[in-house]
Amino acid sequence: QKGRGIDPKFVPITWDEALDTLAEKLIELRKNNEPHKFLYMRGRYSSTDTAILYGALPKIFGTPNAISHSAICAEAEKMGPGYTQGYFGYRDYDLANTKCLVIWGCDPISSNRQVPNTINKFGDIVDRGTVIAVDPRFTPSAAKAHEWLPLKPGTDGALASAIAHVLLTEGLWSKEFVGDFKAGKNLFVAGKTVDETAFEEKETHGVIKWWNLALKDATPAWGENETLIPAEQIVSVARAMGKAAPAVAVWMGPGAAMHPRGTYSAMAVHALNGLVGSPDAPGGMLQSNKAPTAEFPKFDKYLDEVAQKFGKEKKIDGRGAKNMPAIMGGYETKTDKDGKVTESAKANVVTNNTANGMLKDPGAIKVVLASWNNFNFSCTGAHRWDEAMAKVPFFAHMVTNASEMTQFADLVLPATFAPTEKLSIISNMANMYAHASIQQPVGKILWDVKTEETEVVWLLGEKLKQKGFPNLYDYCANEFK
Repeated sequence: QKGRGIDPKFVPITWDEALDTLAEKLIELRKNNEPHKFLYMRGRYSSTDTAILYGALPKIFGTPNAISHSAICAEAEKMGPGYTQGYFGYRDYDLANTKCLVIWGCDPISSNRQVPNTINKFGDIVDRGTVIAVDPRFTPSAAKAHEWLPLKPGTDGALASAIAHVLLTEGLWSKEFVGDFKAGKNLFVAGKTVDETAFEEKETHGVIKWWNLALKDATPAWGENETLIPAEQIVSVARAMGKAAPAVAVWMGPGAAMHPRGTYSAMAVHALNGLVGSPDAPGGMLQSNKAPTAEFPKFDKYLDEVAQKFGKEKKIDGRGAKNMPAIMGGYETKTDKDGKVTESAKANVVTNNTANGMLKDPGAIKVVLASWNNFNFSCTGAHRWDEAMAKVPFFAHMVTNASEMTQFADLVLPATFAPTEKLSIISNMANMYAHASIQQPVGKILWDVKTEETEVVWLLGEKLKQKGFPNLYDYCANEFK
């Protein structure tokens, strides 16, 4: 029996025995032409996981089912700039030159990218400009801001719409970036639609349509009723942004988007950057850099016929279906062997729908390997995960510490703790720079733990080779020298 409150009756075994057991379960799937019934799930990770544990392992083995935590992390936040700017990624901000910093749903002087850099520049921003914090919680950033807007949770889209309404009705939008009315007269009047042909846009598309559909009635008074933020404060914040434009940085965090209909909230919040001409402007919002590192070796030639066939099976999270399109990142084009070109929308992971898929078809997943995750705790509707994981025939959990999800494991593989116990690759960006570094262990490992992203994959590859499937081992041995 598996479940919360049920003693899993774990007993110590050797790593050799543990990985031999896991390999045996995997080989059984291959023998039965069921490699697609292997599921790998990850929580936190580094780039080595993306390339090896999340990339090479499932693909070489022959399963499409590699599920990341991304959809319960920042995907909704990325949808904002993705569907308004065409950039599905994290943004950067020119803090050294910004005159108005709008911190929306995050706390960058406590937690985010390059916290020391933000702390270093925060005082100067406060002195020379305006800092606005939008967050129900009185964060350290809010405590130091000129304006704190403790909006009703989940009303971020309404607040952004009300601010946009003021920017437009008071003529505070960036004429250089957005464009202007052909006749030179501001026709943005509360409650009235505007002829789309009357406005000539420059770097934007659809401002008039946005006004007619959503913003014309989003008055400060309406915004106060929706968000509990006083109408006067909504107006003053919008004016501060308009005055500082284009040196305005609307720093949107996950708090603005990680709730029902969060994508639309993220779109509205990020669109404020466009209205004030912030994209790529000094003191504004930027696309982030990437460290110019070499890619990990390709693994395509290590996919046998079984992997190629079953790797095309439908993913357990249901992405791409009509009721779960999860379209993110535009379209991808494929050319088949006959030269026929097909175009399809890119569907991204739907983490929390994985449990639904497993419950809908209990036989769809027979072996699960997961690392650094605890979806039975971190996902909404956690009871679904309890029910789904209790039905999995074999589950191996690679984690630094036991958790709710570990209660459902048949095998627990203790992993090294990244900041202190293992060599790991750290890549990040902020302050208009990107960096990659090798993080070194700070002390001697005390317990019988192994590095899940590399060491365990190598050892598992050895075991699979001994049992007649050498492909994963060959990839690791041949490509990493």
